[in-house]
Amino acid sequence: MNKQEERECFAVIGTPVEHSLSAMLHTAVFKKLGMPWRTVLVDPGNSENFISLIEEMREGSAECRGANITIPYKETVLPLCDELLPSAACCGAVNTLWRSDTGHKLIGANTDVGGFIEAVEAQLGIDTAHLRSVVLCGTGGAARAIASGLIRAGIGELTVLSRTDHRAASFVESLRCEEGQTTWRGVSYADISQVIDPSERFDLGINATPLGMLGDATQEMPREWLGLVERQVRKLFDVVYRRSGPTTLVQWAREHHIPASDGLIMLVEQAVLSLRLWGVTAEPDELRAIMREALVDEGILQ
Repeated sequence: MNKQEERECFAVIGTPVEHSLSAMLHTAVFKKLGMPWRTVLVDPGNSENFISLIEEMREGSAECRGANITIPYKETVLPLCDELLPSAACCGAVNTLWRSDTGHKLIGANTDVGGFIEAVEAQLGIDTAHLRSVVLCGTGGAARAIASGLIRAGIGELTVLSRTDHRAASFVESLRCEEGQTTWRGVSYADISQVIDPSERFDLGINATPLGMLGDATQEMPREWLGLVERQVRKLFDVVYRRSGPTTLVQWAREHHIPASDGLIMLVEQAVLSLRLWGVTAEPDELRAIMREALVDEGILQ
């Protein structure tokens, strides 16, 4: 029997996870391609339950053979993998996981890297290979993937913002294993005005935090970050997406005449890569078309 004809189950694992559109997108692909596969949403509630779930997946006692990993477990899952593809090993975060066909072995990858690169090029017309300066807000798993992709693309300068100097510095230090010519610095929000010269201009600003996922990002985010975006950022990318339309951060940026895009197309692009890693053989363009059609049918994408 062809592998795509066998029944398979995959999961989207996160806390919270009910907002995720991944299962809906996967289901649209499986249905269109006539595959008896399915994806379910799983919220383990805490790291201890998450680790137990992943161990069950390795042993084959869990219902699902693989998963997309989302907030806040992308770094937690890293040491639980038996093998890491370069996309995950380089950035130190895993968002795609599956059990190998031979033996109880879990393989981890990161499709956020490729998903981000494809999305900013498609949505904002940015060739990442020619970016000079980027300011990145956040130090979690998504930020790690994006920073890794930017460094490998050869950007000139990367500024990482976090709530504390220590966290920003630790994040930057963890990226030093990346090969490339990028110069970087870590800055706390409170020190933005002391460290970043007002005359500096950033080709791209990125929100890689979950702020705005459920609430109003412009109310939740540090005022120093919003002020920097308003004064010194040419284009903005928000990794967050919402079923109801553009995120509040994207709306705010557009009101301030800053070209901006949210993470919806990044979600599609990383899903294309994840599905193919799991064994879906359809070409990427076909998968994109199916998922875009599903988003239009749901009234999420125009």
